[in-house]
Amino acid sequence: DCDTLMDREYSAGSATPFLPFTTQHVYQGLTLSHTHTLSLSLQRADGCQGGLMDYAFQFVQQNGLDTETDYPYTGTQGTCDKRRMNRVVTRIDGYVDVPANDEAALVEAVSRQPVSVAIQANHPNFQLYTGGVFSDESCGTQLDHGVLVAGYGTDEEGGDYWIMKNSWGEMWGEGGYMKMKMGVGPEGICGIAKMASHPTKHGADPPAPPPTPPGPGPKPGPPEVVCNQFQKCKAPATCCCMFELGETCVAYACCPYDDGVCCADKKSCCPNGTECNVTAGTCDKDGMSVPRFLLV
Repeated sequence: DCDTLMDREYSAGSATPFLPFTTQHVYQGLTLSHTHTLSLSLQRADGCQGGLMDYAFQFVQQNGLDTETDYPYTGTQGTCDKRRMNRVVTRIDGYVDVPANDEAALVEAVSRQPVSVAIQANHPNFQLYTGGVFSDESCGTQLDHGVLVAGYGTDEEGGDYWIMKNSWGEMWGEGGYMKMKMGVGPEGICGIAKMASHPTKHGADPPAPPPTPPGPGPKPGPPEVVCNQFQKCKAPATCCCMFELGETCVAYACCPYDDGVCCADKKSCCPNGTECNVTAGTCDKDGMSVPRFLLV
């Protein structure tokens, strides 16, 4: 179901293809291929540059999907693997667009299944979210990122919130999820109610195809960032020294930002282009402040 997999999009802006197969999990219990949708729907979307959810749904309806095991995600721009083009383990019958700017309609849809939505995700407070109910209404409504609304809930003070599943890995937010405040204008917080849709599935799937013959294998993933001969970080990341003996760093921590700023307290870091304010516990830039990322 929607809680069994946390996808890892990171630097590839390929959130759109993650959405149709993630909602399809609910129907099938299958781990479906990101790359099948990503590489074969480039004519209407933009591959690792993103695209509209409905384009991906249309592709799955017309072409079906392979499994993630047979057609694994690599996180890099590429072209379709013709050996896997006709391997279909499931397809959808169609999709439904939830009425725009109507949170009540979105609640009704989410009560039945996870729903793909578009939001604005480029605000620093959004990107540096670590927990709690996100309520920053300044995050904007200029849609630039696709995510999944997996459910909703109510906090201890009676405030309602969405449970949003992102595609940035488990290190982001609350294990890859974010709670987002409901009732923020007709468009919803970060535009969450502006563009929502979900697949429909009623018919049976085709017979299981035979395995794809072995190929040359996937291309190497992103390189590791080497801190020293014993410690490495998964790219994109920055090695931040936490403990020194003399002039030698003997213990590093991984800052999740590419070319991030390691703070002088050796306990935190900030995004590139910001300044560490150790006293205030923030990352500062142009009069704006966001919380630092704590390494420990």
